Amino acid sequence: RASATPTLPVAPRVHVVGPSPATVRHLQHNPNSVSLARVLSGVKRVRDHLEMMDSVHRAALERLVRASSHTRDPEGVKQQAELTQQLFAPLNLAVSTMVESKAAHHGPHLCMATLMQPAGSDSTPSAGTPDPTLDPAPGTSRATRDAPLTDDGPALQASDDSVFVGGVPTIGLVSHLDTVYRAGEWKGVEWRDEVHLHDRVVGPGTMDIKGGTVVAFMALEAIKSIYPKVWSSVNLVVLLNAAEEEMAEDFATLAPQWLGDPSRCLGCMVLEAGLVEGKTATVVTARKGRCVWRLEAVGIEGHAGNAHHVSRNAIVALSHAMVAVSRVTDYEKGVTVNVGVVQGGTVVNTVPGSAVAEVEMRAADLENFSAAAAAVEAACGDIPWITCERILTVPVWPVNRASAALTNEVSSAAQLLGLEVVGSARGGGSDGNWLWSDYAVLDGLGPSGRHAHCGPAHSIDGTADATTATLEHADWSSFRVKAALLVHTIVRLSEKCSVRGSKQLHP
Repeated sequence: RASATPTLPVAPRVHVVGPSPATVRHLQHNPNSVSLARVLSGVKRVRDHLEMMDSVHRAALERLVRASSHTRDPEGVKQQAELTQQLFAPLNLAVSTMVESKAAHHGPHLCMATLMQPAGSDSTPSAGTPDPTLDPAPGTSRATRDAPLTDDGPALQASDDSVFVGGVPTIGLVSHLDTVYRAGEWKGVEWRDEVHLHDRVVGPGTMDIKGGTVVAFMALEAIKSIYPKVWSSVNLVVLLNAAEEEMAEDFATLAPQWLGDPSRCLGCMVLEAGLVEGKTATVVTARKGRCVWRLEAVGIEGHAGNAHHVSRNAIVALSHAMVAVSRVTDYEKGVTVNVGVVQGGTVVNTVPGSAVAEVEMRAADLENFSAAAAAVEAACGDIPWITCERILTVPVWPVNRASAALTNEVSSAAQLLGLEVVGSARGGGSDGNWLWSDYAVLDGLGPSGRHAHCGPAHSIDGTADATTATLEHADWSSFRVKAALLVHTIVRLSEKCSVRGSKQLHP
C-alpha cells in the first residue's frame, strides 16, 4: 500500500489538438484518403462533443468508483454491472446482458453489443446472438482455441478493403468490473475530484479499470452522435470480465462467443491504462504469461521436545522446495518466480505436519515460458514429501504481427490528434493474454494514471490516511485523448472493411 509522505510531480494536462502539418499534407496529396475537410470536421466535432460532455462523463466515473466491486464480492460486482448497464443505456444497445461466472465466489460478467439482435420470446438465440452455454465459440473451433500458440497471431482482417461475407464486422472493447480493493478500504476518500488543481481524479478503479470503462462509453457515445454510418455498419462489442484481477478462465471462453468469427473481427482493444505524456501515448503490444502452483508439504506432526526424532517437519521440507523453484528465475531470459503465500504450523512447540505455499512464474516468450514451467515442476519433483499442483495458466501474449498491425492503425488515427503512439510490453497480464491468439489485440487504450492497486493506509479510527498523490488516480485530460483515439481508430478500421473506393463514413 502507498506511503503517505512522498510528494509526486503533477502530470501535465494533455489536450486533443488536431492533425500535424505533415498529416494534413499527406491527406491533401493521398488520392485514397477521404477529403481533408471531412477529416478535420470529424476531429473537431469529436473534440467539441467530448468537451461538452465533460462534466457528465466525470459524474459517470464517480458513480462507478464509489461502488465497491472487489473480485471476491459477487454482489458488489453485480452492482457494478448494473451501474455500467445504466451508463450505457442511453445508447440503446441491441444487447446488454449479464452472464453468470462459473465460480460461485465471482460476480457476473457483462456483455453488450450495438448490432446483435436479442433472443426471441421463445428464448432461442437469434442469428448473431451468442449462446452463453456454447463452448467453444461460434466460428472458433476447439482445435483453434487449444492449438499451441505461435508468435504470428491471427491475420489483421482490417488490412483488406473487401466487404465481409456472412455478417457485419466486429470490433471488441474489453474492460472488467472488479478491483483489488475490499469494501471499506477507501473509507473517507472513495472519490476525490482534483481536476482543477492537479488534473486528476482519485479513487479505487479510476485507473484500473473503471476509467477504461468510461473511456469506452465516451467513444461509443461520440461515434453514435457523429458517425452514424459507422454505428450502423459495425458491431461494437463491449465485454467486462467479472474477475480479471484473478484472471478468470471462463472469460477466455465467453469472450470469443461475443466477438465471433475471427475472420470478421477488425480488432480487439483492451482498456487497461496506458500512459500519455506530452504528445506521446503508450499502448501495450505484449504481456508476460503466468503460471501459479500450490505446493504442499506433508510431514508427521509431533511434540517438539519428546517426538522430534520421529516427526517430519513440513515447513522445512517446503522451504527446500521454495528455494529450489526460486532458482528458476532468470532475469536475462525474462523469467521470474515468486513465492507469494506461505502457511504452516500451529504452535512453536509442535513439529508441523503440513505446510502450503503459492508460487507464480512469469515469462515473456513462449519458449522460455514452457521451459520455466517444466523447471518449476521438476524442481518440486526432486524434493521428498512435496506435491505440486498447477492451479492457473495464463498464456504468454508475445510480440506478434497482428498486434503490430493494429498498432499501426491506432498510430494513423493518433496522427489526426497530433499524437505519436509507442508500443510497449508489460509484465502483468490482462484479458489480452486470452484473446491474442485468435484476434488482433491491443491494450493500454484506457486513461493515463498512476499507482494502480495502491489504496490508503488507515488510521486507528478507521478513516483513510494518505496523500492523494500516492493513491490510485487517473489524469482526467487523458480520458478525452483516449476516447478520441478510440473513435478515430474505430472509424479507420470501419473504412478498411468498406467497399473499395467507398469512403463515406466521415460526417
